[in-house]
Amino acid sequence: MGKHAQNEFWKTALTSVLKAFLLGPIQQMLMMFDPVRIFATAISIGCVVIALVCALWIHSKVLTIIAIVIEIGALIWSILIRGWICISDRY
Repeated sequence: MGKHAQNEFWKTALTSVLKAFLLGPIQQMLMMFDPVRIFATAISIGCVVIALVCALWIHSKVLTIIAIVIEIGALIWSILIRGWICISDRY
């Protein structure tokens, strides 16, 4: 399970780096720490750390999977929040 958590960590890190490259690091940080997205960002970053700790030091498969599922949920939540605000601004 440790290998899976490491892969998940590197996938998340690479995604953030690529988005920062495409948008620019300042724009990426502004989007991540937008008042609407701050909770989703904090949950996502916290779950990455929790998944690594659970996989590498605690060796708990169940806790690692739960942390990864919550992290993915936070990322989806962040995307949906931004999309909902963009749609509601149009009307």
